[in-house]
Amino acid sequence: QLFDPAGQRVAQKDGSLLWGGMAAYDWTRGLAYYDGFALDLPALLPKGLYELRLSVYDAQQRLAGQQRTIAHFASTSPAVEVRPQATTAAGWNVEQVEVGVDTAGRLLVALTSKATAIPAKDYTWFVHALDSKGALVSQDDRPPLVPTSGWRPGEEHKDWFSLPAPSAPGAELEIGAYDAAGGRVVFQIPNGSRNDRLLVPIDQRLLTSRPNS
Repeated sequence: QLFDPAGQRVAQKDGSLLWGGMAAYDWTRGLAYYDGFALDLPALLPKGLYELRLSVYDAQQRLAGQQRTIAHFASTSPAVEVRPQATTAAGWNVEQVEVGVDTAGRLLVALTSKATAIPAKDYTWFVHALDSKGALVSQDDRPPLVPTSGWRPGEEHKDWFSLPAPSAPGAELEIGAYDAAGGRVVFQIPNGSRNDRLLVPIDQRLLTSRPNS
């Protein structure tokens, strides 16, 4: 099931596991099975952050476990891309930051990380919008869709965030991660500096544009 930024279901696809070719009771423990579905989407999807959820149920429509969010993606205005090349000792690098806006003018931020080791802890991302004086305007703190302790070297993970946009010029994003005790991850960028946050200027063109669809 696909849900739009307002939490309304906009698409759904139901089908048998493995296209009906093999019943679940014939599966072998320890083996992975590829399955796929194609969703028919509406002709027009408003710009914003979408959530894809997966459920499994039996012939009596009884759920096998809880419905799970398996992906986020966004339909945005043209995004501004920044490649901070920030490394950490926590087990990953921040490869790319993308910033766009949705129909309501909210900021949509995507962080792409690449695992360099198996992180020892689960971390929570924070994405804060700061005004020109460094004061907090809005924020979206959330753990990655795949917990960091489950990341493996070489994998790339992309996580999306949505937060109200500042209205005044000179705003920037403050991006980072912290563990369960509140300890922040330290980033090192190519110029050799180290900090527990990444600062990304918000392109003023994003703040002055308000897409209609």
